[in-house]
Amino acid sequence: MIRKLLGRGLEPMLGARRAWYRHGPGRVHEVDGLRVIAVGGALLGGSGKTPCTESLARALSESGERVAIVLRGYKSRYESAGAVVSDGTRVLLDADGAGDEAAMLARLLPKVPVVIGADRVAAAARARALGASTVVADGAFDACELARDVEILVLDRDGGDLAESAAPFGPRRLALKDVARADLRVYVGDGRVPPGAVEPSLGARIVARGLVGLDLDRSAARPVSGLNGRRVALLTGIARPRRVKAFVQSLGGVVVLHRSAGDHHRFGAIELAAFAASSRIAGADVLVTTAKDARRLVPHESALGDMDVAVLDVALAIEGGWPGWLLHPTSVRAARA
Repeated sequence: MIRKLLGRGLEPMLGARRAWYRHGPGRVHEVDGLRVIAVGGALLGGSGKTPCTESLARALSESGERVAIVLRGYKSRYESAGAVVSDGTRVLLDADGAGDEAAMLARLLPKVPVVIGADRVAAAARARALGASTVVADGAFDACELARDVEILVLDRDGGDLAESAAPFGPRRLALKDVARADLRVYVGDGRVPPGAVEPSLGARIVARGLVGLDLDRSAARPVSGLNGRRVALLTGIARPRRVKAFVQSLGGVVVLHRSAGDHHRFGAIELAAFAASSRIAGADVLVTTAKDARRLVPHESALGDMDVAVLDVALAIEGGWPGWLLHPTSVRAARA
């Protein structure tokens, strides 16, 4: 209760940074010839923004756009300096150099350039130099120094994210007033838009594509029906692990052991070997993890021994698809903060 009260008191501060950029001349920077679509969520992690980024970048690429993805590269070796993770023909950096989300996106979208950097303007300029005409900027809703044409917010359909306390007393980083400022809201849940939602809004669902290996190679995917009735040891290092556990259970998996670490946690060899041993003792016959976690497990894959490893390959399914106005360039730039 005290944390919620303190969070409410800090509510006005959440929008202060955006306001500072919005009202200061020269604080927002454009990249010539580049359309920027900023994607963000209400929470510090686990909002669904990265699945949204993948879905949108895929749709843009399939519609003929020269699209690239830009993101921070959180806790990576090149977060400060910035780097090209993939040039659209080959992957150049692993999770250590690029961060787990960037490394994952580079594997899942091999034809889409991926660039990281705490300086989003510089990262966007790198993407432009690679030939991109549109970038999807993952997590850039509050990276206010980069001018953007479209702002997309990813929200929980049940409103649970907006009910959270404001940072630092809770995980919410979005000011409630900023929900209406976005150009498009994507509500993740059962595929329906909640009653009374500000328009335009889209409904979306997380769906399972299949089960892949740690290399995220979809050409060797197994059907998710393979989890039905199996005893699962679940390993996660993400912001909202209970959702993954519930998802595995919805696929028929029987979770006998769940090791949950903090978001972006780097699992070590000893830690993985111990988890594999505990999994065998618990009677698990398959180790399940997420695509984001998979790229952090690769360096120590041998520590898992002969465990059958299945990576959940999920996607964000937009009900009715992405709107045409979003998939094609516009000539109007809204340099909003």
